[in-house]
Amino acid sequence: MSVEAVIDTGFTDRLTLPPDVVDELGLPLRGSAEVVLADGGIETLPMYRVRLLWHDRERTIRAYAASGDPLVGMTLLSGSELRIRVMGGGTVEIEELP
Repeated sequence: MSVEAVIDTGFTDRLTLPPDVVDELGLPLRGSAEVVLADGGIETLPMYRVRLLWHDRERTIRAYAASGDPLVGMTLLSGSELRIRVMGGGTVEIEELP
């Protein structure tokens, strides 16, 4: 399954997925964690283990279930170069750093 996600430079963890995607993928629950939201609020979110293809390698990471668009955070982007064409329909490129 392929999922489009929003790059969120203010999100310091790895990944969020909407609950319906978590259900569709049948991800195993690994607990929950308190997280600080962009508005400063604190919420407890369920945490799942997900396998994904990242830089041509399969990786297993944790992902939080949260409403809204899937989010890619800075920890997942660590070790990558991010290029964005800031315009309508602009491209986003993520490449592994050497």
